[in-house]
Amino acid sequence: GVLGEYPKAEMLAMLDREVAAWTKADPSTPVQPALHLITTVAQGDAGKDGTYRMRQATRSPRKCTAGRRSETRCCSSMCRWA
Repeated sequence: GVLGEYPKAEMLAMLDREVAAWTKADPSTPVQPALHLITTVAQGDAGKDGTYRMRQATRSPRKCTAGRRSETRCCSSMCRWA
């Protein structure tokens, strides 16, 4: 996959292009832009809590969509404004 491969501005531009493509394909169906942020990631070694996972801070979803809240949904379970 492409997780973490693009700078924020480029990622959001890609999202805009995808929204435009879906809108063009079916103008009668509204498109709701969304970002899927992975907030829990498997790890090779156990952490301090004994689990093999790393969780992102709750501020991460807000950081990844800053300035676009009114038009972009965050699909993270940790996102408080989704």
